[in-house]
Amino acid sequence: MKTFVCALLIFALLCTFVFINSYSISKKLDELITITASLPKNEEDIKSGGEELRRQIEALRGKWSENMSMFAYFLSYDLLDRADQAIIELYCAYFSGNTGDFLYAAENFRDAAARLKILCGAGFESFA
Repeated sequence: MKTFVCALLIFALLCTFVFINSYSISKKLDELITITASLPKNEEDIKSGGEELRRQIEALRGKWSENMSMFAYFLSYDLLDRADQAIIELYCAYFSGNTGDFLYAAENFRDAAARLKILCGAGFESFA
């Protein structure tokens, strides 16, 4: 009986850790998705974005770099590489003034982050 109770306790602790970890990753990905969703969606807005757009891009890149090592332990490397590549392309496209590549990279990162959230989120869709 003691073994069964210990096994249940360990299982409960494991489930708690998995849920808290999934919730934490999901929350950080939500922040990244929110920043990316607020980026301009056309060339005119990119050109008129000014300092605020620059701050958003710097914040997005900083948050991604800050959380990348934690994401690497729990998420798919294929999706992480896709999101990482999109962040690099977004950053470079903005500072080189290439609006077409900027829009593509922003949408690519938004999609990759949404897929990462589904993969490791704390919802029912992550069980698939």
